[in-house]
Amino acid sequence: MFVVIGVPSFFILYQKPTCFDFKKNGDELGLDCGGSCQLLCSFEATDPGVLWSRSFKVVPGIYSAVAYIQNHNISSESINVPYIFKLYDNKNTLLATREGVAYIPQNKIFAVFEPNIKVDQRIPIRTTFEITETPVWIKNTDAVPDFSVTQKSLTGEDKTPRVDATIENHSLIPFSNIEVITIVYDGKDNAIGASRTYIDTLAKDQAADIVFTWPNTFDTQSNICKVPADVMMVIDRSGSMASDGDNPPQPLTDVKNAAILFINQLGKNDKAGVVSYADDASQPIDHDLSVDFKAIKDSIQSIVIGTNGLQQTNIADGLQKALEEFSTERHNDSARKIIIALTDGIPTRPVKVGDEEYPETTAKNVADEIKKSEVQLYTVGLGNKINPTFLESLASGPEYYFSASSSENLGTIYKQIATSICKDSPTSVDILIVVQKSTR
Repeated sequence: MFVVIGVPSFFILYQKPTCFDFKKNGDELGLDCGGSCQLLCSFEATDPGVLWSRSFKVVPGIYSAVAYIQNHNISSESINVPYIFKLYDNKNTLLATREGVAYIPQNKIFAVFEPNIKVDQRIPIRTTFEITETPVWIKNTDAVPDFSVTQKSLTGEDKTPRVDATIENHSLIPFSNIEVITIVYDGKDNAIGASRTYIDTLAKDQAADIVFTWPNTFDTQSNICKVPADVMMVIDRSGSMASDGDNPPQPLTDVKNAAILFINQLGKNDKAGVVSYADDASQPIDHDLSVDFKAIKDSIQSIVIGTNGLQQTNIADGLQKALEEFSTERHNDSARKIIIALTDGIPTRPVKVGDEEYPETTAKNVADEIKKSEVQLYTVGLGNKINPTFLESLASGPEYYFSASSSENLGTIYKQIATSICKDSPTSVDILIVVQKSTR
């Protein structure tokens, strides 16, 4: 009796699926699309917007290309969407193309990355990105990944840039085939570098460390400082600064002229101050941090070598007085802190009985304090009576130490330092995470 009743009931209750019958029926909004169907109708979806597309030099002749894209569709995705990158030179000559397929995640800004594009030593100026077929949009009811990026840092931007970050999965389920793309921006928000890596699997509450590296420095787009700088100039006025015997004294005169040229290169939002030193640093210092560049240049011109006994070299006190200026209300908390210290000899003050290395040790201790205070310390050694190893150890890094064989080279060195301070070096990093899907 049960079988006799049950079989007819099955045929009465069963309804053939309407989303795959090539008919517009049920609650569909179009042919097998819309309504309760997983496939969206074309008029329900919005085309993804390409916000920008660019190429970045990896090494000469090899570039990577990136398209930065936004999908406005809140609950729909598209899989295996064909695209093409095209790279052109300054004469609009097509240098290279690269085709591929992309996954477009729902309601998300994401990036499409293509590495190792050869351009035969030519330079691409313009890069285009085009989706070559209309995306097929599918409703996505899967759990949305909940990732976070922590401990993100950019280092080595002056030599071999490196980005380190940690990706954490806060979702209730594990995810696999996780694509991670990083984009590096300069101070004017121009994208200047990009790279990609993958995480095979990330379990619930699991974290993974990722690293991106580049073989060369980034090509920045401008030479205007976005972040202001507070610069303290520390200038040696010991007796050796008149060792050339000229009138006015040399090399001190060339040092002062080069320092003034450096001040001329600072921006309207920058500040500068001056500390000169011999047996001790000037007290009060030659000029506080200020935007009055004329007064600062006047104070530099006013630096003279003392005539009261032999003038020694106390670079430690000069550095200490410069560091203390950043603790005053005159320092702009949003500005980078810079110290540029010049000497033409080795430190001879302060002294400690029985300890010949005390002047150097004291200077190194102050330099360590400077670095811990997030101050960039540049050192300049003038002439052939310096200790380059010592001056390099004071500086924030090897690239922060400069050697001038004569005072005639100082103008070029101070210009290099000004460029290093004010160039639009990498300032921010964007990390984009997508769990890739594919049916191919």
